[in-house]
Amino acid sequence: MKRLSLLLALAGLSVAALNAQEDSPTEISFRLYGNALYLKSERVPRYYRAKPRPFEFIGFTPAFSVRNAGSRTVHEVEASFHWRNETVEMDRAREREFGFRYELGSYLEGNLFKIIRVRLGGGLLLYYYDGRVEPLTTTRFPRDLKSGGFLLSFIPHFELPLGQRFFADFNASVFSIGVGIEHSYIHHPLFTERQRDQTSIAYDLGVNRFLRLGLGVRL
Repeated sequence: MKRLSLLLALAGLSVAALNAQEDSPTEISFRLYGNALYLKSERVPRYYRAKPRPFEFIGFTPAFSVRNAGSRTVHEVEASFHWRNETVEMDRAREREFGFRYELGSYLEGNLFKIIRVRLGGGLLLYYYDGRVEPLTTTRFPRDLKSGGFLLSFIPHFELPLGQRFFADFNASVFSIGVGIEHSYIHHPLFTERQRDQTSIAYDLGVNRFLRLGLGVRL
């Protein structure tokens, strides 16, 4: 599935480059990001018993951005789908995450070192998480996990040209804050319904630190 997503994104990148037109009044760009967490960042949404690592690659995501002629303001949208199927502390976890990020930013006047374009702005991530945990022992019981919410981040971008249309985009979240609703249901036959069904509100302040390295093309 990961290979198929990557191949489809690369195909879109190639088609976009072939169909690019020279004198468009609006700058439209396509990016393919590689995403990672750093400095033992926590995942948002939270995964079942996930342990923060110094560096963790989490997959590829496609994004489109639009900038009107004569303006430094940029609108960018990004879609994400991540999953995990693995054994975690005697439990088999199956987890899926869907996300949609909107970014509003602006290019600074002039270039860094006369070549790197700098863009500053904020992003809003809407996410939904669905998980199922199956224990590998008879002393534990299955658990269903769901969560949804939003994450606000400040994200500086640094773009390095790779020719007339292609460019590399390196960006990272500097600060983030989020709110989500987490729901769990434990299939324990001796629990009451209230004990099985639990819902809570989660607050995340500065715990989600991500890096993205993207290859982009201007259409």
